[in-house]
Amino acid sequence: LSLVQKEGVNQVEANIHEILAAQYDSTGQYEKAYRHKTAYTNLVTDHETQKEKSKLLALSYSMEKMEALAQKQVLISRQRAEIREKNVWIGTASFGSILLAATLFAFYRNNKSKQRLQHSSIINLKQEQEITKLQAKVEGEEKERSRIAHELHDGIVSQLLSLKLSMNALQMRSRTAIQPHELNDIAIQLDEATQDLRRTAHNLMPDLLLQQGLALSAAALCEKINRNTGIEADFQAYGNLPRLPQDTELALYRMVQELVQNVLKHAEATQLLVQLSCSDSLLTITVEDNGKGIPMSSLITIEKSTGLANIRKRADLMGGQLDIQSKPGERTTVYLEFELNGLLA
Repeated sequence: LSLVQKEGVNQVEANIHEILAAQYDSTGQYEKAYRHKTAYTNLVTDHETQKEKSKLLALSYSMEKMEALAQKQVLISRQRAEIREKNVWIGTASFGSILLAATLFAFYRNNKSKQRLQHSSIINLKQEQEITKLQAKVEGEEKERSRIAHELHDGIVSQLLSLKLSMNALQMRSRTAIQPHELNDIAIQLDEATQDLRRTAHNLMPDLLLQQGLALSAAALCEKINRNTGIEADFQAYGNLPRLPQDTELALYRMVQELVQNVLKHAEATQLLVQLSCSDSLLTITVEDNGKGIPMSSLITIEKSTGLANIRKRADLMGGQLDIQSKPGERTTVYLEFELNGLLA
């Protein structure tokens, strides 16, 4: 039986004993009345005790339930806290991953932009170098044209004009017989004009340069100076200079020719040295004279002059360097240095 059922039976029995105790008491049967009263009291006491025990059991059960519930709530709270902590870590990790991905992407784009800018800069630099090279080539060609025009005007044109005047003079002398020496003079003038024309053509593209290369052409230039001027020109060559591309050899020859012309025009020298040296993959060209030299105050201005500025520009475009050293009243030395690999490319 359940606890409720047990409590119901005890209550009925207690009521019976109470009624019997009252009945016996009214009839004077006090001993029986006492026994029933005692039984009633015991039942009532047991009933109250049972009720108290039931209450205590119920309370204990409730406390256990509440404690279990509290433990479950604490466990749930801990689990929720752990879930929140995990969510925080997951969120932080996700945000960090997104931030790292964004940083890497920004770095990648920035690197690509730098590469594009560098590529554009390289292309622009190459274009500028090509433009500068073209400008230098045009300037050199214009200077060469001007020199040729000057030679033609002062040499061949003047000689042809002199021939014309001589022929006109002979025509005006129709009454006088033409003397043999007069025709001989005209023949000499024609021969000089022919020689000048041949020299001009030779200067445009020296045959010796095409056939034998830079060293022999520079040596022939010094020999020509020895024959036609009062300057003692010496040529020296060291090492084995390979044949270079035709345009490169012509450009180097023009530089040597320009430097030699500067000595003849401005140095007031009696001795001239042209030296070619090839060693350790380097080609060095030296042009030295014992003339009046260049004052330090005038060196910068002279270096910016048309001839030297053009030589420096050509040397830069060919990957070379130009250096000028001078002692006033003693000498002037010009050095040109080039990487052979660059000249052969």
